[in-house]
Amino acid sequence: MTGSVTLNNCDREPVHTPGCLMPHGTLLVVGGQDGRILQAARNTEQLLGKAANELLGTALEDWQPGLWAEVQQLVVPATSPVCVPAGDRRGLQLIAHRLADVFILEWEPAPAQSARLLLGTQAALARLETCCDLHSLTQQLTRELHTLFDIDRVMVYRFHPDWSGEVLAETAHPKLDTRYLGLHFPASDIPAPARAIYEKVWLRVIQDAAAEPVAIEPLVHPETGQPLDLTYSVLRAVSPMHVEYLNNMGVRGTVSCSLRVDGQLWGLVACHHYAPLSLRQPQRASLELFARVISQRIQQLQEAATEDERAVLASALEDLSERLEREDQAGLFAALPMLQTVLASTGVVVSQQRGWYSIGDVPCESELEKIRRSLPVEGQRIFLTDRLSELCQLEHPERHCGLLALAAHGPDGELAFWFRPEEASTVRWAGHPDSKEIRYGPNGPRLHPRASFAEYIERASGHSRPWSNFELWKVNQLLRVLDTSAARHTRRMQASNFALQRSNEELDSFAFMASHDLREPLRGIHHYAQFLSEDYGHTLPNEGKQMLAGVVGLTLRMESLISSLLAYSRLNHQHLTCAPCDLQRMAEESATILFRSRKLSGRIEVQPGLPLVYAHPPFLEQILSNLISNAIKYSDEDRYIEIGSRPRQPADGRVTFYVRDNGVGIPPEFHERVFQLFRRLHLPDERGGGVGAGLTIVRRMVERHGGTVELESAPGQGSTFYVTLSGQPNVPEDAADRPPEPA
Repeated sequence: MTGSVTLNNCDREPVHTPGCLMPHGTLLVVGGQDGRILQAARNTEQLLGKAANELLGTALEDWQPGLWAEVQQLVVPATSPVCVPAGDRRGLQLIAHRLADVFILEWEPAPAQSARLLLGTQAALARLETCCDLHSLTQQLTRELHTLFDIDRVMVYRFHPDWSGEVLAETAHPKLDTRYLGLHFPASDIPAPARAIYEKVWLRVIQDAAAEPVAIEPLVHPETGQPLDLTYSVLRAVSPMHVEYLNNMGVRGTVSCSLRVDGQLWGLVACHHYAPLSLRQPQRASLELFARVISQRIQQLQEAATEDERAVLASALEDLSERLEREDQAGLFAALPMLQTVLASTGVVVSQQRGWYSIGDVPCESELEKIRRSLPVEGQRIFLTDRLSELCQLEHPERHCGLLALAAHGPDGELAFWFRPEEASTVRWAGHPDSKEIRYGPNGPRLHPRASFAEYIERASGHSRPWSNFELWKVNQLLRVLDTSAARHTRRMQASNFALQRSNEELDSFAFMASHDLREPLRGIHHYAQFLSEDYGHTLPNEGKQMLAGVVGLTLRMESLISSLLAYSRLNHQHLTCAPCDLQRMAEESATILFRSRKLSGRIEVQPGLPLVYAHPPFLEQILSNLISNAIKYSDEDRYIEIGSRPRQPADGRVTFYVRDNGVGIPPEFHERVFQLFRRLHLPDERGGGVGAGLTIVRRMVERHGGTVELESAPGQGSTFYVTLSGQPNVPEDAADRPPEPA
């Protein structure tokens, strides 16, 4: 009534609290506790015979005896208005509903009894039941309502995901020249506050958009100070912006029925009349019945249309689930072959720690990484857009315009991307959607809705075909299968890890016990063999002496094997105390002790400026000693051994040093074997003997520090062992607490 609503604020207009009514009826607001009249429309005297100021503050029972009791009996704490026969008077019908702590009573002209309406509704619903697709259903609905209620124009209007809409079906009086079938309307034509009301009520009737509204007195609740909520009122006044919109279309009376699918607003049945339109309660009830029945029918048709797709998807997901369980796999990578059957797309790609794996047309890897970095990360497992260019720029936006991204809680943080190409389209608008007119009035300039609804054609591009709710449902079904598989895989891995941990602990305990307990009898055998050789060797023949010497040699070898096994078993239980180690000094000392002091042929060189290493000092000394000893053993007289380091990597602060020789080298197929316990590539008596435990101990010591050992070698080209450890203070995860000694 104040004209304060404009196109700039109509999306925030409180249309449910206009403070006024359509003038063909009147209204009283009654307190729910004592039945006192709290608010009244200004026109009560004309319609009810008593002025508003005389009614305010009085009891409803005093004004009309028996009415308050029947209102309390019939109007339950619900939102749907009901007829109250006791209130019918002066040719008016009473319709009441309850909202919070008040009863809202509305009087409007009483309807004439008509058997035609009931029979016509029954026949129309029967004919609508025979429609087997959405097109025939909506078109038949507009014909039935046009005939039954004698309304000039009846349309079925469907909302799009952006809340713009399209007229799917239309039946209009032959005298009307304009047709809206197939035309689109912008979202601002039915703003959010209006849509919120359509989600709650099934019907909205405007009898005459040109009629002057009637104010409610007082404007707010006298006790709470809140405006009166008229969401469910049949007399609620019309927004001034909507009045102007209807005037521009030449429309006087309208009926709008909500169509809902899965509890969500799907569309509207929009009825336009070019003269005042009088629809009373029986007719409104009939229209509400149409709206409810058609909503259910639309949902049935949509479900039937997707039933085959549901069956195909269910079969594919069942096969995937069985394969994942049979092969004990989890994650999107295992599901890649069937992902393109889940959604209609031109390309699908799955990310793994090792790279990207794709089917069809997808962007290059650098662009895929760019998309990954641009995705929202706040706990969002599914992200979709039909305008990928708004998320990030790609080299071929027309080929990769739509994106649906799925984050499965599987291994390596896997992602799946579905892509769709650009879908250029032609949209037929009812008038230019952005046309606005500025008019000057007593309150200054104001934007007004568009005055022309002539067809305007817009060529749209830059977007793909939108991802539908059904496609989103299919992705969620896939996600459920993947989550179930991942949980099952995790449980199996945990069980396997637990069993492996127990097995390793038992093996460590056995190795520790066996190596410790075997040494005593072995030493006895060794000593007895020596005693025999010293005391009785002169009485034995040469063959006996050789056998006795063999026993002594074998005991020494057995002692060496047991010592190595014991040293290895202790590695897993020894507590590490990491500290800064001078790698330069340690390397020089090891080179002197193991090479220079023994005056071996060839030369050993320690590069200057070796980095500082944070490690357990005894372990680091042992690592250097074993690697240098290995280099000496497998090099010839012209040997050259080098100890150096790679440049420090600033990203993670780790350092890498190496021990390089020009020895015999190792074939690539044996690079892993040389790190296995008691595995040698030569006979026991060759290359100075040895039991084959040195490199195994090196690797385990490095792993206890959280580091790595790498080998570069080829036959005749020498070997280089690279050891990577931390270059900054940190404690390996398994070294924080002293582990228990084996039982």
